[in-house]
Amino acid sequence: MFEIRAAGALLAAVFSALMGFALGNDLKRRAALLRELYKGVVMMHQEVDYLKVPLEEAMQHAGTILTEPLSSFFQETGSRLERLPGTPFFSVWEESAGLWLKDSGLMQEDRELLLQLGRQLASPETLERGGFLTVYERRLEELIQKAEKEYQNKAQLYGRLGVLGGIFLVIVLI
Repeated sequence: MFEIRAAGALLAAVFSALMGFALGNDLKRRAALLRELYKGVVMMHQEVDYLKVPLEEAMQHAGTILTEPLSSFFQETGSRLERLPGTPFFSVWEESAGLWLKDSGLMQEDRELLLQLGRQLASPETLERGGFLTVYERRLEELIQKAEKEYQNKAQLYGRLGVLGGIFLVIVLI
């Protein structure tokens, strides 16, 4: 009987510690995704503004340098816009974001900013002015700094709380 309780307590402790480390890893993944998104937006901005590349092509090219899931998001959105001329830009953007980024680790605030970018890109007048992409890049920089600071502050805390929670469970269960 004691062996079963000890094994259960040990499993609960390990699970608790792993949960703490997983939560910390989620914070790290979010910061990395935001950095990748920033890289993609900067590349799109440069190609559209300076090289006068069509947006669809710029999105596909940006997708080639990014990691998953942003790579698939940019490439799929760009190729669908080329294949389906006349389809409203924002509907393709929103659908692709839902498909490729739903379980990516981005927070609601990040997704809303991404949808806001899609709304802005859908407007040809806004795209011609180009200044909004600079504003969006700055906003992304702020989010990246916030996410990295949150990771630094909370990742160790989550790991330690997971371990301490596991120790507490061992004490209670034995």
